[in-house]
Amino acid sequence: AEARPAGRLAVRILDAKGEGYLSWWLCGLDWIAAQNDPLDPGRPLIEAVNMSVTRWGLDDGKCGTVNKDLLHQAVCRVVARGITVVAAAANDSGVASKRVPAAYNEVITVSALADMDGLAGGFGGKSCWSWGGYDVDDTFADFSNYGSDVDIIAPGKCILSTKRGQT
Repeated sequence: AEARPAGRLAVRILDAKGEGYLSWWLCGLDWIAAQNDPLDPGRPLIEAVNMSVTRWGLDDGKCGTVNKDLLHQAVCRVVARGITVVAAAANDSGVASKRVPAAYNEVITVSALADMDGLAGGFGGKSCWSWGGYDVDDTFADFSNYGSDVDIIAPGKCILSTKRGQT
């Protein structure tokens, strides 16, 4: 049997300053949805999308058809192809339900955890300063968004590095 294509693709939707138009986001998502596996054209080539971008918005619960949310409609087209979409919860210390694509039910929303020791239980203390504040071990990072739209929380602040003197 032939091997399926392997590797990662980067679909850039922002400029060098991290800025971009909504139309760029939509074009990127539509391009992803249009890519077919060369060995099985009915199957998507890309299996997962990571959207570490956010903007203000709400989930209408109807894939953007009620509130005319073009981004939500594009995300739903990608998900309808069988592609998993993962979204950042955002980094403004607020509820994820007011940021999109994090608020969309169709995505897996990830928030950041402060983890000083790599172990569960909150025993790492309050020993790491970054992003303008201290955090308590095994809690939401002080900058990360939270709430019922968050599906997963993973280490994202105060992570011990393999590089000497770095966290």
